Parts: sequence; structure tokens; C-alpha cells
Amino acid sequence: MLPDKLYFEITGHSRESHQIELRGDCLWHRQAEAPGARVISAKITPEPKQWQAFWRTVEAADVWHWQKAYSAEICDGTQWSLKMKLGDRQVRCAGSNAYPGSDAPDYSRSAQFSHWLRALRALTGHPIR
Repeated sequence: MLPDKLYFEITGHSRESHQIELRGDCLWHRQAEAPGARVISAKITPEPKQWQAFWRTVEAADVWHWQKAYSAEICDGTQWSLKMKLGDRQVRCAGSNAYPGSDAPDYSRSAQFSHWLRALRALTGHPIR
């Protein structure tokens, strides 16, 4: 089951960046090893069983209920954004050095966000970190 919309980006100061976008029935993954580095693009067509596993993880990570914004007062670090829609369900959220399921003062990556990244890795076959 394809989403109506799927866009995810994660980037940061002096780190690799990933961007995943659904176009038609294919995903496009763009990766750069560092800011300003050459961008590598790949077209991906996940199998139905990969989409099924992805949606199970989306539910387990409670992605549909993530807040609009997550932020920690840290310079540099990691920024991410997600826009996803499936039928009447949608989520639009972003974070800067903070993640769903993490609370101050510990803004390390939460289990929810780690599950999300694993789901994207399984869906795309790319090492999204």
C-alpha cells in the first residue's frame, strides 16, 4: 500500500544527509556524505511485503501521533523533517537535535525514532542513520 505522500530528510553539521521522497510508485533516495559533497541518487521500487513491514513499524513507532516540532537548544547537530500521508492519516513534523519519545535533558535518539530509521533502511535498502 503506497502512501499518498512520503518525504523524509535528515541532515546535520559535518554529517551525511539523506532525503527520501515518493514520486509516483517509486522512492528516490538522495545521499551526501557531508555538506557540499557529491549527491548520490537512487530510484527504489519496494516490494509489497516491504511496504507491509514499513506500515507495521510506522504503527509500532506511533508515527501518526508525533508532535509538530521537537527541539533542543544545541548548536549544530541533527535536523530532520517528515511529511507523510496515507488516506485520511497524515503527519508533518520536524526536529532539531530532539526526537519523538525523548525528553529533556536527554535528547538522544529515542526507540521510536530508531524504529522509524530502521523501517526506512528496510524499505530503501540504504543505510540511513
